[in-house]
Amino acid sequence: MDKFRSTHGVPLEWPACPQHVIHFAAHLSLAGKAPATIRTYVAGISCKHKLNGWVDPTDNFLLRKMFQGLARTNRRQDSRLPITFDRLQQLIGVLHTVCTNAFERRLFAAVFTLAFFGLFRVSEIVGQDQSLPGGRSGLQKDSIRIGEDLLVTVGATKTDQEGRGGIVKIKKVLSHPEVCPVANLRAYLLVRPAVAGALFIHFNGKPLSRYQFQAVLKKGAKALGWSADKFTSHSFRIGAATTAAINGAHLNTIMGLGRWRSAAVKSYVRCSRS
Repeated sequence: MDKFRSTHGVPLEWPACPQHVIHFAAHLSLAGKAPATIRTYVAGISCKHKLNGWVDPTDNFLLRKMFQGLARTNRRQDSRLPITFDRLQQLIGVLHTVCTNAFERRLFAAVFTLAFFGLFRVSEIVGQDQSLPGGRSGLQKDSIRIGEDLLVTVGATKTDQEGRGGIVKIKKVLSHPEVCPVANLRAYLLVRPAVAGALFIHFNGKPLSRYQFQAVLKKGAKALGWSADKFTSHSFRIGAATTAAINGAHLNTIMGLGRWRSAAVKSYVRCSRS
């Protein structure tokens, strides 16, 4: 909000006045931000005021009406397509044609299959900022334990605001070893440099980035003749939920697998588009 105020000549005063918050929300809308994203920004402003014992400027009639209007006028269909089990098999099958070497092929086979079978958000796996607290920097080498099953310790997530984290249990896929997350992770760890830190790294030791995750996914989609712009890192999570539903899993079961805490899980089941 401070960047917005300095750019538009608005005084950088805290606590903020309601009019400034309303103008900021309108600015975000004009910039193409989704209503949910705008709510997140506004919630941050609200939290700052509450923590400092100030009057909350976001608790007002005009802002509530603005959000109601945004919800009505910004209903957009999510065009992302799911990477279902069948698509995952195809994607892993073309990695040798889109990766630069055998190490990279093992790296991406491991991270893609883990993303699918763990119903992970990409930020839970590779993160974006290694300095962020609470596990948001992605999986670390000591986050995993391989035995009969694969146990993955995750930190704070999008829906885990208390930062408690938890353990995700992933079973072997014996019937399809080419996409088994345990087998692929073992194969990757055999060639991974023996260094601590991020679990998924390149041969030079640098952590895998979200951009690189997306880039190789796009290359694989293009090699398969898919509409590459319809597939993103979230397609694994969407596809895993969709695959579970196709196989008869109850919605509550899918919520548990993907660590959802609300009915938002329903938007991830795309059986008609898989």
